[in-house]
Amino acid sequence: MRISLFDKLIEVRLSQRAEKMLATRSDVVLAEMELVFAYMVRKRVTFCELDNRESAEKAAIPASPGLAVHFVASMSRAACATVAGGSASPI
Repeated sequence: MRISLFDKLIEVRLSQRAEKMLATRSDVVLAEMELVFAYMVRKRVTFCELDNRESAEKAAIPASPGLAVHFVASMSRAACATVAGGSASPI
């Protein structure tokens, strides 16, 4: 299925297991896509019940019965530093 999010077409794909799980739920599940911009870009998708995220409810786009999608962009102020030894980045 495709949805329009900020005038961009986004394709949403659900596995058969996800479709079955959504069909058994009475609440809407929110898929929140977050892009974090820093010295690199990180994408994260989290899932929660829409009732628990009232602030996202207004911006959530219905994608299928039982599923809504919300997009969040954020910016990190973390310093860009190269660390020897391959240690994890701060984001």
